Amino acid sequence: MLKGLEHEVRGLLEIGVTSGCTAMQAIGYKEMTGAILGDFSMDEAVEKIKMESRRYAKRQLTWLRRDAGVKKITWEKTPDIDGCVRRLLQTDDAFKSSVEQQLFCFKATS
Repeated sequence: MLKGLEHEVRGLLEIGVTSGCTAMQAIGYKEMTGAILGDFSMDEAVEKIKMESRRYAKRQLTWLRRDAGVKKITWEKTPDIDGCVRRLLQTDDAFKSSVEQQLFCFKATS
């Protein structure tokens, strides 16, 4: 995977995408650009990518915990998505309303 990212970033730099471009600020791209341009080693880039990925995941979890409408669903074994959706439709009025609105929008535009 690292070689694929390196190849992609090198290709972007070669066609003129600058390191300051918004897309190049994404996790992985920014760190790989730094390694390619000699700002730090490839090993340091890998560590930076891991660290930034963990930070991003932590921010996502923090954001999700603050949203009362988010439901955490866990399974002990294989996920049963169909069963979960059926239970939510039967027991959660807000979820049911959201699904009905989305289905209506889908039917109205198709």
